[in-house]
Amino acid sequence: MADDDAAQTLPPEEAVAQEIPVAPVKENPAQETPATETLSEAAPAETSPIESASEAPTTTTEAEAPDEPETSALQPTTRLQSSAPNPPASIVNDLLIKARAAIQIKKQKKLDRIMEIVAAEGSIANDRVEKNLHVGDTIATRYLDQLVKEGRLERVGETGKAVRYEKL
Repeated sequence: MADDDAAQTLPPEEAVAQEIPVAPVKENPAQETPATETLSEAAPAETSPIESASEAPTTTTEAEAPDEPETSALQPTTRLQSSAPNPPASIVNDLLIKARAAIQIKKQKKLDRIMEIVAAEGSIANDRVEKNLHVGDTIATRYLDQLVKEGRLERVGETGKAVRYEKL
């Protein structure tokens, strides 16, 4: 309202060129610069009080602009739906079965490698499994525990560096 009063007191030439800052809609917290709009010649000078009451104000914020498309959280989902159609469930299941089989084959090769080292040296520690198979501590422990459950290895020692695994 104060902006309209200031524009009406200025001569028409200055009112046309004057830019009025408009506070932005804070959809993005990184956006700090205010948007600006220029007053048109017809806005304050040629409107009657009846027309101005029934019409929308001449300065609008970004959220009020009807011509701009709305951005919503559902828009990325819409893009995904317009992409290629989903493959049939049977193809997906076949791929999952093949992937699981490949993982099991790789895992079995690593377990066999552990057994080769135990056969050559008599025992193995968790650190040696980590280094030879290029796996982390948790995975090495999981492999050794599986071999113990299968009855192929025996755990000797309680905790820490004293734990070794020997062939039965």
